[in-house]
Amino acid sequence: MIEVRGLTKRYGEVLAIVDSLVRAHGGRVEVRTAPDQGATFRVLLPLNSGVRTEKWP
Repeated sequence: MIEVRGLTKRYGEVLAIVDSLVRAHGGRVEVRTAPDQGATFRVLLPLNSGVRTEKWP
């Protein structure tokens, strides 16, 4: 979990990019907020058994 406090415009732009990329891959981003406790972001991506799994060098 990544905790982000004091979101700025810059973080909003980054989150918009992340959301676009995640949606392009069939996933979604969930956000939970609570007063004085910040926000929690979850990135959910589907499993795809057709994806090639090559080892990175």
